[in-house]
Amino acid sequence: MPAGDLRRRSSPGEERELERLAERFRLPLLRFFERRVASVDDAEELSQEVFVRLLRRTDLREVDNLEGFVFVVAANLLKDHYRQKARHRDTGPLLGMDVESSAPSPSAIVEGRADLGVLLAAIDELAPKCRAAFVMYRFDEVVSVAPPR
Repeated sequence: MPAGDLRRRSSPGEERELERLAERFRLPLLRFFERRVASVDDAEELSQEVFVRLLRRTDLREVDNLEGFVFVVAANLLKDHYRQKARHRDTGPLLGMDVESSAPSPSAIVEGRADLGVLLAAIDELAPKCRAAFVMYRFDEVVSVAPPR
């Protein structure tokens, strides 16, 4: 909502009240956000958004603990900020980019199957005891076998 729209909706008394709130809470809000976000610009923007939300609320005089209320609004904005960042982080870098698949190409699959066929044929040509020892060592992870007594 543009600032002009907010001004038209608020009375001069509400504007003075908002100015008093800004004087009282601007620096504490900035410090609150600066400790929790990556940039000073984000902290400034979030601080300003707190005042926009306060201006939209018409019954601020009815709030018992104004300072607590202001920082609850700030904490909720911070949660929204992190949710938005997470959404953009999950999808942002991938938009418009070609991403390589880690899956093997069809030609690599065919080559792998051919190599496997050659390896299995070579294992089949081994003497039975040698083949058994090879299979136990490579596939069953048996490092050494005690000789029979």
